[in-house]
Amino acid sequence: MTLPGLQPLHSSSFLINAPSLLRTRTLSALHREIASLRRRAAEARLRGQLNEAISLLRQAQPLIRQSSMAYGPAVHAELALAMQQAGDLAGARLQLEESLAIADELCRGKHLSNSQDVQDFLQEHFLTSLYAHLSGVCREQGDITKSDEAEQLHLVHEQRYKSGLQRWQALRQQAMQAPSPSQFTSSVDREEHDPLWQEDEDFWERWQRQFLIVLTAIMLAIVALHFGLA
Repeated sequence: MTLPGLQPLHSSSFLINAPSLLRTRTLSALHREIASLRRRAAEARLRGQLNEAISLLRQAQPLIRQSSMAYGPAVHAELALAMQQAGDLAGARLQLEESLAIADELCRGKHLSNSQDVQDFLQEHFLTSLYAHLSGVCREQGDITKSDEAEQLHLVHEQRYKSGLQRWQALRQQAMQAPSPSQFTSSVDREEHDPLWQEDEDFWERWQRQFLIVLTAIMLAIVALHFGLA
């Protein structure tokens, strides 16, 4: 029995409309739910409740597919860490490989930043950490060949990251030395003297915002590397 005007949950109308109702959820609501699941999983992991942490992160995975995959690499990396601590090395390895695949897709799609220099910088930093984590997991699993391959890729991306870091530092130094836009009388002068103005006047603000997206995954991967090689 249901109240007047309401349909039972098992009604065909409700089941038909369920997908459309799911699609109407805003990205901000999805991001909040993903963040909540990640936070609860982190708390469970700290309490040693690894199965609960794994379950919570698995609940976040279908939500990621609805949120443009932005949190995909981070959630997969966190799930890999929990699985590694629980002794499921095969599962951890699978999650890391999935994280790398999504990260590559996001980076090639230029979702991290509109600036090519900053995009490359973030991509290589992230991939450096993930390959280091994968190398540690494979070595702990006994797959030395795969571990060595991941380590070689780690070194390749680390070198690219260092090169990107040097370019970024040079760009930042150039921006700091450039005259203030207020010193110029026209937008033409600003674009001519300030290398960042013409590209995007909100360059640093967006860089900081996008960097926070991958910061958690990077730090977790570094911690996981410690566990993997300890």
